[in-house]
Amino acid sequence: MECTQLPLLAKRLEGKVALITGGARGIGECMARLFCKHGAKVVIADILDELGQAVQDNIGTEHATYVHCDVSKESNVENAINNTAAELGNFGIRVNCLSPYFVYTEVTKEFFKLDDAGTSKIYSNLKGAVLREEDVAQATLFLASDESKYISGHNLAVDGGYTTINPSFGLFSPS
Repeated sequence: MECTQLPLLAKRLEGKVALITGGARGIGECMARLFCKHGAKVVIADILDELGQAVQDNIGTEHATYVHCDVSKESNVENAINNTAAELGNFGIRVNCLSPYFVYTEVTKEFFKLDDAGTSKIYSNLKGAVLREEDVAQATLFLASDESKYISGHNLAVDGGYTTINPSFGLFSPS
């Protein structure tokens, strides 16, 4: 399924470049597809070469590129960034929104183990709502777009209220 882009007025990431680690499956793949749909040139960085290449081919090579990248190895990350700059030109990194996303993703992996349908069975205070890969991708799309250009110092929790109702996080004291 090739990437079908939205009309120009609806493209929230037109002219932007996104380097997405873990882009071969799960939330990362969902983000790659959504960012492409909104006009971004996407670099899929992952250690799963066959899956990453398949995602690139499925989206279309005019919109996506795959690069092997093990984020635990600094040289791999440097290579991914250098390849992105070489192929797609200079690009800026929205550290103020991407870093919290990466940290949040890693920390919450154990809390939000997704099933094969991409949903979580975790309890939330939103009756009947379940976390989907698209929910995280949509939040990240917003943070990567110009719509969030004046937002800083904010942690956007995409967890259905889990962190606000779970006292073990120590975010509030019991009354």
